[in-house]
Amino acid sequence: MAADDTLNAVEILDAPQKPKKATPLTLVPAKRLRLPLKKACHVADEIARCYREVKAGKLESQEGSRRAYILSQLGKVIETAVLKAQIDELREQIEGRG
Repeated sequence: MAADDTLNAVEILDAPQKPKKATPLTLVPAKRLRLPLKKACHVADEIARCYREVKAGKLESQEGSRRAYILSQLGKVIETAVLKAQIDELREQIEGRG
């Protein structure tokens, strides 16, 4: 009987099997993290986050460098806008005296 059972098992394994129906894949979008980037401190926080992700191996170095460069440019734009607003305010104060 054991020989018959083994043959049956081999026959079952060698028998052609019906192809299984493919189950459709459901793509789940990655959670998008939107941080405010309206102030220089927000930009600095984001640059630090990119650095930590590169250091942890979650982000490739080249991509981290690209993001840091873009963020530093954004930081310069914010800094320039803040300085312009301060200069305009000082001008108004000086002109009000004269």
